[in-house]
Amino acid sequence: MTRSLNYSNTDDTIARRVIDDALRDRDSLIWYQLTDSTYAAQTLRILVVIEKLTQAAFAARGKDYAELKFQFNQGRLSRRQLLEAKRDYEEWKARTNHFRAVVNEKMHLARKGARAANRAEWENRQLSEADELRKLISELAMAAARHRRDTTDPTTAARLLWARMDVLCFPSSGGGHRPTLTEYTDRKLARETNSLIEQQ
Repeated sequence: MTRSLNYSNTDDTIARRVIDDALRDRDSLIWYQLTDSTYAAQTLRILVVIEKLTQAAFAARGKDYAELKFQFNQGRLSRRQLLEAKRDYEEWKARTNHFRAVVNEKMHLARKGARAANRAEWENRQLSEADELRKLISELAMAAARHRRDTTDPTTAARLLWARMDVLCFPSSGGGHRPTLTEYTDRKLARETNSLIEQQ
């Protein structure tokens, strides 16, 4: 049964144990959790470490076997001992190559999850910045519209600003009609006035 991941995505010690277990169990469901947007970057980080350790073990084991062949060539190791060592090494190499293939497959999934998480984070940040910009434009446009409504002797600068508001569109979060700043502020001012009337 797949357990829920209830550790912090900054706690690599617990994550390493969970990933080690998942690599042995081959539980495909837990990999959905390990490679989702919450844990993908951490999972990738740990799998990279595991792959590097496996590469180091591969190199060390290869050197050990090369040393045994050297000893055989020097007459310090029997043919039977070398054949046993070769069989052990080849079996270990096959298991390790299979393990590395699994690790690389999971790294691929984790990379995809991390990229999706980064993309979602970037999009959320862009949406947040766009919302902030719309809010700021709304506040500036409303201040200009109130000044337009309340002033009896506008300056040239004020008239120029209002002329620009007649042609500039309010940035919309979706498709469809984009009102000019004047249309946008007229609607908002009308709603404010209706709200005041209803309160009386």
